[in-house]
Amino acid sequence: MSSSPAKTESLPRIAFDAPACVDGMHERRARLPKRAYLLPRLLSRDQATLVRRLAESDPTAQFARDPDTVDRLPTFECAVFDGGQPVATSVCRVLEPVVTERLLPYLRKRFDCSSLELSQALIRRYLPTERREHPAHFDAHATATVVVSLCAPDDYVGGYYAQPTSDAASARYASLDVGDAFCHGHDLRHGVRVFSGARYSLVLWFTPRAHRFRRRRTSTIPPWHKEAADRGEADALYNVASRDASEAARTAEAARAERGRGGFAAAEALELKAAELAQRAADGHERAATAGSADAMLNVGVLRYNSGDLAGAAACWREAAQRGKGNACRYYARCLMRGEGVREDRAAATRWLKKGASAGDASSAYSLYLAGESDRYLAMAAASGHAAACVDLAKTASSSREALKLLRRAVANGGAAVAYCALGRLFLGAPGLVPDPSAAAGFFARSGNAEAQACLAALYGPVPRILRDPTAPPSREGRMLLLW
Repeated sequence: MSSSPAKTESLPRIAFDAPACVDGMHERRARLPKRAYLLPRLLSRDQATLVRRLAESDPTAQFARDPDTVDRLPTFECAVFDGGQPVATSVCRVLEPVVTERLLPYLRKRFDCSSLELSQALIRRYLPTERREHPAHFDAHATATVVVSLCAPDDYVGGYYAQPTSDAASARYASLDVGDAFCHGHDLRHGVRVFSGARYSLVLWFTPRAHRFRRRRTSTIPPWHKEAADRGEADALYNVASRDASEAARTAEAARAERGRGGFAAAEALELKAAELAQRAADGHERAATAGSADAMLNVGVLRYNSGDLAGAAACWREAAQRGKGNACRYYARCLMRGEGVREDRAAATRWLKKGASAGDASSAYSLYLAGESDRYLAMAAASGHAAACVDLAKTASSSREALKLLRRAVANGGAAVAYCALGRLFLGAPGLVPDPSAAAGFFARSGNAEAQACLAALYGPVPRILRDPTAPPSREGRMLLLW
C-alpha cells in the first residue's frame, strides 16, 4: 500500500478483452477469474453530472452516516432506490430509461435470469475529510452489481478495485471514465480505496423478482450462495457462514432487548435461536477454512482464541496471513509479540506487521508507527482513514487547513472523541486560524473525554459531566502496541 501514489498509472489495472456488443450494449469482458464486464458510457457525461448534482441538492436525497454493513463506519451514501421503491425521485427519473431500456435487458441475458430486477441503488462518496476506502468484500445479497463512475478519472487517485483472492496483492483497479460502469456477479471480491481527491459513484444491485431485498434486512441467505456453497466453493461457504453469524448477533441483541422488557420466555427462545445460529456459523467457517477461504481462517482463529486455544488461533492466523490477509498478519503479529500460542519473537512480529501494512491494513501500519518505525507508516494509516493516525498526523501537519482535514477525517472514521478534542485545541489558537474559544468549547463538549473536560474546565471552570473516555491515548515509546 502506498499513501499517495504519484500517478494513477502506478496502480495495477484490470485488463479487458476486445469490445463486443450484447443486445445493443457495448461491453468489454474483464480478464479476471470471475465474470465481470466494463460497460463504457452507460451514462452520458451530462447524465452522470446531473445524477451527482441532484443527489447533492434533492431534498429527498441525503448522504447517511449510519454504520456500513462491511466495516461499521459511517456509510456516506445516498439512497436512490430501495426495496422496489424510488427514494431520491429526481435521480430515479434520470436513471429509469437507462435501467429499463438498456441495463435490464443486458443483465437478464448476461446473467441468464429473466426475472432480474433493480433491487437497490445508492450513491457513495469518498471525500478527503470522510471515508477513504471500503474494504474488500462480496455483494452476497445481489445477483449482479453495477458500479457507475460519476467522476472524471483526474478527480481522484485509486478508486474501485477487484480482488479475486484474499491476497491484497491480487487487487486490480478499474479505469473508469465518467459514466462508465463496471458490472460483476455476487462472487467477485471487490472494494474501494481513494488515495487522493474525491470520488462519487452510483451503485446498483439487481436480484430476481422473488428475492428483492432491503439492504439493512439481509438475514436471508440468497439461493445463489446456497447453491455455490453446496458445490463446496470456499467463498460461498464463507459468505453463508458470515450471514449466519450476523443473524446470530441480531437475534442475541433482540433477546437482550426482550429480557429488558420483562419478556423472559420470549428472550429464552431468542437466546436458543441465537446459540443455534452461532454454532451453525462456527461450523460453516470451519468448512470454509478447510476449503481454503482465508477470510474464514481469520474468523476461525478468533473463535479458537476466544475459547482459549491460543496455538490453534495462531495457526489459523498464520495461514490466513500467508495468503495475504492483511488483518490476519496483525493478529498473528500479536501472538508473536505476546508469545500466545507461539514462541515470542518481536522481530518476526515486526516483519508480519510490515506485511500487513503492505496488504493495506491501516492498523498494522499504525502499530508500526507506535513501535518507533518510520513515520511513513503514520502517513499510510492516515491515508486509509485510521482515526488515531489522522489525529497524530494532524499534530505535525504543515498547515492548519491540512490539520482540519485530517481531524475531520478522523471524526468520520470512528475517532470522534479524540478528534473533537484536537479540533478544540486547534480553535484555541493554531497558526493560520483566528482563535475562537466558543467553537473550541463546542468541540470539547462534543468530545467528552478526560482531556476535553480539562480544557473546558480551564475555559469556564469545572464542568459537571461524566467522563466518557478517561483513558490516556497510546504513547509512542518504541514499544509495540498492537491494535485488534
